[in-house]
Amino acid sequence: MLDSGIKVLQYRDKHKSKLEKLKQCEIIRKLTLNYECLFIVNDDIDVALAVQSDGVHLGQEDLPISKARGIVGGNMIIGASSHSPEQAKSAVKYGADYIGVGPIYKTFTKENVVDPVGLGYLSFCMKNIKIPKVAIGGIKLSNLAEVCKYNPENICMVTEITLAQNIKFIIRKAQEIIKMINVKINGQNKRLEDKTKIADFLKNNNIDHIGVTVEHNSEIVNPEDITRIALKEGDVLEVLRFVGGG
Repeated sequence: MLDSGIKVLQYRDKHKSKLEKLKQCEIIRKLTLNYECLFIVNDDIDVALAVQSDGVHLGQEDLPISKARGIVGGNMIIGASSHSPEQAKSAVKYGADYIGVGPIYKTFTKENVVDPVGLGYLSFCMKNIKIPKVAIGGIKLSNLAEVCKYNPENICMVTEITLAQNIKFIIRKAQEIIKMINVKINGQNKRLEDKTKIADFLKNNNIDHIGVTVEHNSEIVNPEDITRIALKEGDVLEVLRFVGGG
């Protein structure tokens, strides 16, 4: 995973002894420092402090955020799970640095997990919660693009990666999907590769640029600029066909 360029790694184990967790986290901490990857320890504040992880993640039944802040100080990242608007707002109020938003889809990673909150809750958080969000829960390559449409700052994938026969392949494909941009084309939301040229989009969709007028962000594109302009996140494209008559 680290060789594939992941930016954040979270350690979570509900069954090992405290000593076993400590030994594993000591190894992971060294590796993440070498790879300049953020390391978050789930639940166990004492382990997080002992290995000097970058942060600790707290669930709804763990130590309150304000109490945890008093223990870890101001420099350690504190994340909090959230499953509802009320929980998200509470996390912000009490000083969380980020929130987990989920589970987006049904997940079997945890025991006694709450029901999926769906993309509607992710949409709420993106519009109303100002601290970073981590979309989590049942996210696979097959539904990753749907999640990316909401532009969460971070996306967490668990078993899709950990149970993969080829971890590097899965991470590479996920990175390719995440790097794509959201563009509105003729009123429909599309995801394209970043910096796709207008000419390439037309070609890939079998559209002859000679027979169309193209508007890019409400401005008509000169034919000579079609091969030059690269689409960016949030761009609006209108492709208008003209049919002659007699």
